[in-house]
Amino acid sequence: MLVGVAGPPVFATGPDPVAIRDFAQAVEDLGFNHYGFAERVVQNGASKLPELGGRGGNHRAPFNEVFTLMSFLAGVTKRIELCSCILILPIRPTALVAKQAAHADMLSGGRVRLGVAVGGSALEYEAMGVDFHTRGARMDEQIEVLRRLWTEDSVYVQSRFHSLRYATLNPRPSRPIPIWIGSGSTRQPVPAERLLRRAARLADGFIAMSLVPPEEASDVVARLRRYAAEYGRAPGTFGIEGDITLTGKTPDRWREETEYWRAAGADRLMLRMRDLTTKEQLANLRVYKRDILGQS
Repeated sequence: MLVGVAGPPVFATGPDPVAIRDFAQAVEDLGFNHYGFAERVVQNGASKLPELGGRGGNHRAPFNEVFTLMSFLAGVTKRIELCSCILILPIRPTALVAKQAAHADMLSGGRVRLGVAVGGSALEYEAMGVDFHTRGARMDEQIEVLRRLWTEDSVYVQSRFHSLRYATLNPRPSRPIPIWIGSGSTRQPVPAERLLRRAARLADGFIAMSLVPPEEASDVVARLRRYAAEYGRAPGTFGIEGDITLTGKTPDRWREETEYWRAAGADRLMLRMRDLTTKEQLANLRVYKRDILGQS
């Protein structure tokens, strides 16, 4: 099972290039396999909207712009895989995502994995001029179109959400960039069947994100494997990434939660650490590497 690290969504000093570089390089030097990062285009002060009952409003927390950060990291790291975790795909034009991801993949030497999801903020969709209620169907189309743009000389699509008349992406990446679908919410920690089936049908893998309880790993992985087989996916062609949070837990609990995902058959694991300084996060990662992975 390959283990990666979810980078801090923000740094105390803001988008400090030195802090971002130093943390990513330290994670790489510790030997972790992949580096993931959250992103949002806009947040909303939902508490100011009476019709939403004061819910939400996480508008003061800075977030990354995924391709800007990914391209920066491509230049300051050498080996580690770079994963968007999670890109809200339907709010973005598909051809633009194809171009940005392809360029980041080329700059990094083929180290990009595109983690995507539909998201849950109707206000963000409104701000981006996209219909929130069609987001699932839109993303289904987008995944197919992205792969065609990365692999075909000329792409013609006339569909519900796309109008491409012999579109060419130049240069194209040397491979179809892996697309993994992520899911997880406070309202429904274990993703609904339709979301698991969408991943098994369309994506190269599934990202459990941090809200899926590790105790549910066996059931989630078994269902994903079953759905993938139903859709004719060959064994070994569909990946599953578990996700655990280290903050506020002992190394014994880290080991227990890691084992839930390993025993379930997950291919990858993402480590998250909320509300800690980068120094504290790196200290945790050193302990995890020594005590859980058994590496000095």
